[in-house]
Amino acid sequence: MAGLSETALRDRRVGRLLEKLGRFTDGRSLKARPPIFLRVLGALQPWELCSPDLCVAIEIVREHVVQMTEGEYDSWLQSRVTLPRPTATGQSAS
Repeated sequence: MAGLSETALRDRRVGRLLEKLGRFTDGRSLKARPPIFLRVLGALQPWELCSPDLCVAIEIVREHVVQMTEGEYDSWLQSRVTLPRPTATGQSAS
């Protein structure tokens, strides 16, 4: 949580995500399994998953609490959110 900005910590969406994830930890350690993490995130709307502050919180939890690989999360996210495809020059397609 030290990696979150003050603004992110005050954001109710970030707080809601952390509160939901906190219910799935065993109290002694902050460790949640990937399926539970994804189930919690599945309750969010696609636009919420793309919110910059929430993305920071999700990345911190994914990496440090759930210990899920970036590839696993990216695969799941792509199944939930339509992302713009990069063009050959690295720019997003319009």
